[in-house]
Amino acid sequence: MIGVKSGVGKSNAAAGAAYLISMGADRILNGGLSGAVSHVFRGEIIAGESCAECDFDLRSTGRKLGEKIEGYTALPADEELLNAALKIKGIRKGKLGSGDMFLTDKEKKELYLKTFGINAFDMESGAIACVCASAGVPFLSVRKISDNADDTAVEDYRELDSLQEDDLAKILLIIAGFESLI
Repeated sequence: MIGVKSGVGKSNAAAGAAYLISMGADRILNGGLSGAVSHVFRGEIIAGESCAECDFDLRSTGRKLGEKIEGYTALPADEELLNAALKIKGIRKGKLGSGDMFLTDKEKKELYLKTFGINAFDMESGAIACVCASAGVPFLSVRKISDNADDTAVEDYRELDSLQEDDLAKILLIIAGFESLI
């Protein structure tokens, strides 16, 4: 088992995933905080059934917002990892969206909900999903909802940020089959 604290944002997350894959990782689990977009609430923990990069924009070339050259807009989670997560009490599935911004803009939030049908927004999951899909490595992101992705998001995020690591680390260990380390 190898753990990496990649840092915030899509570039850091993609680099961390690529590093883990180069070290021989046979699956990648990601944990962190997300803002609520739709039908999730502060303090809840969701396992991402799919991930979209909401800020990926090739619309000027005739594609939809978020659509990659390969034709997809969202990547599914690994079914086995998702099912393992859903066996843990209190975790439910949801659709994740990512972008290199702390989402506080109501108009962007509505656009991402309408376009991608996401439940939560973060800054890493979509990039990690893309790297893992390219390498054929199973992936799952588990996110704790820290804020409502609105004008109170920064304050709410800071309040939960210091509390999230222990909860999510334990959940990721259980999903990975390392309950004995808890």
